[in-house]
Amino acid sequence: MIEVSLTVDEAALAIHVATMRQLESMRQGRCNRHGAVGASVIASLSRHVQGAGGELAVARCLDRYYAGTVNGGKGEDVGALQVRTRTEHDWDLIVRHDDCDDDRFVLVTGAMPAYVARGWIVGGDAKRSEWLGDHGGHGEAFFVPQPALSAIEILGPRSAVGAEREAAGPGLVRQANDWGRHGWTRLRPPENGQSPTDHEPESERA
Repeated sequence: MIEVSLTVDEAALAIHVATMRQLESMRQGRCNRHGAVGASVIASLSRHVQGAGGELAVARCLDRYYAGTVNGGKGEDVGALQVRTRTEHDWDLIVRHDDCDDDRFVLVTGAMPAYVARGWIVGGDAKRSEWLGDHGGHGEAFFVPQPALSAIEILGPRSAVGAEREAAGPGLVRQANDWGRHGWTRLRPPENGQSPTDHEPESERA
């Protein structure tokens, strides 16, 4: 497992992404899914904040670009990974019947700004009858116990570049109005007297 504490700038980015997702859901009149039916706007927004925070934590600990997509549906959250965030550290990873069997699902536990990336499993491997349940009455799902997950480090341990970013602390997260989108960049060594943040953004996800 890898512990991640988001910086203030990273938390602000996650909250921005979450707010845009909530507004898009309201604009389209979409109902909240999986036990959130009838939830207040504030409660729904809080879930979006935790979800985006968990995604950003995975992107940071694996040193991957975070696109922060707003209307991605069941699209990938971080690169090709699906991130599932749960508030309690001893809770299971949830995989549902309609989740793709080929996707990799990552469990993150915690709450803004402190998270723990616990591990991952392939969707098809998660769909075992002994893990099927309906905890809380929110519909059947597969609750994968944490000991059954593969180590998060296998997906791409934090690189030297990622460690440099973490050591440098806040200030390396670009805000939405910098490029007309939300996202962040990898830290590169300073060149020609430039600041570590004076570089071009990473290529955007299509």
